[in-house]
Amino acid sequence: MLASDGTAYQEYVLTEMGRGLFPVIIALRQWGEDHLYQPDEQHSVLIDTQTGEPVTRLELRSKEN
Repeated sequence: MLASDGTAYQEYVLTEMGRGLFPVIIALRQWGEDHLYQPDEQHSVLIDTQTGEPVTRLELRSKEN
């Protein structure tokens, strides 16, 4: 394939294994936001490309009996 500037490139396609790692990366990001930033310090926000809304915080849940 050619990029818009005429140079050759290969498109990266995320694998199922890579998609499975996404929650881990997000959890690490949230940990960093909780522990490495001051309460009023700005940082980037993840946006859901389908809704345009910020990605909701991940939560660990267990099945209730």
